[in-house]
Amino acid sequence: MKLINVIGASLVLTAFVGRAMEPNNSVNEQLFDAVKNGNCALVKHLLNLEEQSSGDLRLNRCNEKHRTLLYVAAKSGHLDLVQLLLDKGANSNGAETGEKDGEDDDSQMYKYKHLTPLHAAAKKGHVAIVKLLIDRGAHVNALAKNNWCSPINLAVENEHIPVVRILLKHGAQMEICDYESYSPLARAVQIGNKALIQMLLKNGAEINNKYEDDSCIPPLNAAVTEGNLDIIRLLLDEGANVDGWSFEGCDEFRWTALHEAVKNEHVNVVQLLLKEGANVNSGNEDDGYEATCTPLHVAAGLGATKVVKLLLRYGANRVAQNSDKKTPLYVAFENNHLDVVDLLINYRSDFIDCEQLYGAALHGNVKLIQFLLDKGVDVNSKDSSNKTALHAAAQSGHLAAAQLLVKNGALVDAKTTENYTPLHSAMEDSDVDSCLGGKERQIIEGKTQVIKFLLAQEADVNAQTNNNKTPLYLFVKNSSYYPDGHCAQVVKLLLDSGAYSNTQSGNKTLLHYAAANNQPGVIKLLIAHGLDVNAQDSEGKTPVICAGLRSSKLAIKALLDNGATINCKANNGSTLLHLLADTHHANLIELLIAQGLDANALDSEGNTPLHCAVTSNRGSYDKCHLVVKALLSKGAHITPIPRNQRTLLHMAAMNRNVALIKLLIAQGLEVNAQDSEGNTPLCLAVRHQNQVNVEALLSYEASIRPDLLSNRTLQKAQTNRLNLSQAKEFKTIAQLLNKRAYAYPLIEKQVNDKRQELFQAIKSNNVGLVAHLLKQGFTLSTCDKEGNTLLHKAIESKSLQVVTLLLSLGAHKYIGKANKHGFTPMDLLVSKQLVGILHPLISNSQAHHEVGLKRKR
Repeated sequence: MKLINVIGASLVLTAFVGRAMEPNNSVNEQLFDAVKNGNCALVKHLLNLEEQSSGDLRLNRCNEKHRTLLYVAAKSGHLDLVQLLLDKGANSNGAETGEKDGEDDDSQMYKYKHLTPLHAAAKKGHVAIVKLLIDRGAHVNALAKNNWCSPINLAVENEHIPVVRILLKHGAQMEICDYESYSPLARAVQIGNKALIQMLLKNGAEINNKYEDDSCIPPLNAAVTEGNLDIIRLLLDEGANVDGWSFEGCDEFRWTALHEAVKNEHVNVVQLLLKEGANVNSGNEDDGYEATCTPLHVAAGLGATKVVKLLLRYGANRVAQNSDKKTPLYVAFENNHLDVVDLLINYRSDFIDCEQLYGAALHGNVKLIQFLLDKGVDVNSKDSSNKTALHAAAQSGHLAAAQLLVKNGALVDAKTTENYTPLHSAMEDSDVDSCLGGKERQIIEGKTQVIKFLLAQEADVNAQTNNNKTPLYLFVKNSSYYPDGHCAQVVKLLLDSGAYSNTQSGNKTLLHYAAANNQPGVIKLLIAHGLDVNAQDSEGKTPVICAGLRSSKLAIKALLDNGATINCKANNGSTLLHLLADTHHANLIELLIAQGLDANALDSEGNTPLHCAVTSNRGSYDKCHLVVKALLSKGAHITPIPRNQRTLLHMAAMNRNVALIKLLIAQGLEVNAQDSEGNTPLCLAVRHQNQVNVEALLSYEASIRPDLLSNRTLQKAQTNRLNLSQAKEFKTIAQLLNKRAYAYPLIEKQVNDKRQELFQAIKSNNVGLVAHLLKQGFTLSTCDKEGNTLLHKAIESKSLQVVTLLLSLGAHKYIGKANKHGFTPMDLLVSKQLVGILHPLISNSQAHHEVGLKRKR
């Protein structure tokens, strides 16, 4: 009986896998292939056959890459096969016995020649497999000698946060450095993943190297390499040693974060590190160690002039010697950086004093300002552009600093090389634009107080720069960063102090800038001071046109309430409606037409706003569609473009806008209309290789010119139409549509019906039907008319089984995708009070994914 079973099994196996006994198709190769492909039935069959024939399963055999069956199963994400192999006795750590390194405890390191199955699962992010392997004795701290990685190194490198969390829970060591000398924390920093960084720190990761001879790259150095200021600040706040070093860089010794920042010429990072107290002369023999090279040597060798200036400002030693006894000057000369040579030779102490005072004022450090003044620094000393410390205090909005400087004799109207006074500097937007979080309001308030103070000191309110800019001009031009009420308060203060309101640039008045920046309060003030509400700039644009182009609704209302002409034209004959249509500002068009804008106004070339909307490439197709619908609903005429007699349908055919083609044909446009050269919309669609447009036009019986018959785009379109018409199964239709075939009306109805069936199945939590319809060809990105994805709809209906299914198929990538109203699935989870279920659902989704619930998308 046993012999019969063996013969039967052999016959079945031969039928199943073909010529099994040929040399290139051995049972061993078949077994590895079956494991890789997730064919559990075949794996069981082959193992049973081997056991019956030899009595030895050899579960820990390796392929030519030293990978075991369990490794291949773990890497491929086949949870059922991992379970099977472990149950049959496979070693959870692979073919080797790990070499212990130190005390024997749960968190102990074991060294292996090659990667273990846990390495593979961790690298791929297979959560359920990671859990199972650890439960079956896999060493969490297995270290593969071929790349010096542990599982947590690979999990962090590939940003698999759930896997990292599991490994940490089971004692993963966080100080193991990989093949590039990155610890898990340093790697997370290098990648820029804040969530991983915070998780590792929370679990006790060392933010600094434990030992001075540690070869691992400090996390701070890794952050500096990438130039990520946010992460650098995070690490410094967590206690990172700003002067920690590794053995990378110059002479392989004492390479600090500052060296790394200089090497990469990250000027902002260099400045931050210096402010945080980084040793500007690290690497100099005077800092207690043998000389290697200082940051100034590095900057000089690169010819990084800005960095050299910054290092000198913070006291870099210009005569420090590196390990070759060369000074920075010598290094710069050796590399032919003559500008750096000149800078190092001519750098003066009074210039350093000025820079120190300027920096103290810029940051509002009153104590340092007083210290420098007590040391004899000239309160009116100037930098290379003639800026004084008072310019800096005004620019950054530090009232106390400004008051101290003026008290000590600072000139309130000191001028830079471009004739900017401190009052001009207070109007600049650089600090407001770059500030973070709650500091914005603080800077705005500070600047306002400085402006009041300078005016009280009789600063010249109408001082002009070299290009005739006054303080009022600069403030209004940069006012987009200021709240309307606050901005109006400052403008009133300047006007009451005698500021001229008629200043302008390129014929742009202050009213143009106030309109563009949506400042209705300022608009009213300026009009009250006599500015022309309909003044035109050099392009013929009025303030109301400027407001419309920026979608400044409040400004538009303020201008119209004060007599602005709504149908005024720019130099090219364009009205506000032409410009809004060209830039696809659909939200304003209906509102302004109701206010009296002419929907059929002609520009100097005879184009209507509708022509501008269809021919423009500035917005999305969806926005174009909305603008065209809005204009048509308000009586816009469908007329050909005068210069070439092309209809709107011609233009839509060239612009890949199928929805617009359907809309225009529904409005009565002739599908076979000819332009001045005899081209139909179909001709232009073929010429521009817009296959979907070609199919759409063919579905509306567009005539085919004989000269187009040999065109590949047309032939492909005809083939798609034929295949769709002959398709009997919905899955075939879906495959064609996913390849961008055009859904003509009959097909579109069929698809819509199926889509509604899918939506209804989601709503009723019918997970079986949802899975069936997805297999029929719907993708996870399928949306309704409002932009709601399948995940939106499942969460909205609280269909948790469907949510689980969708996540298991990869829908987590759409958790942050907003619908047309700006709501994401995550927003719905919050509003439905379902946030608590998110974590277990994600865990379940990964488990489902690992047992093979996959589909092609």
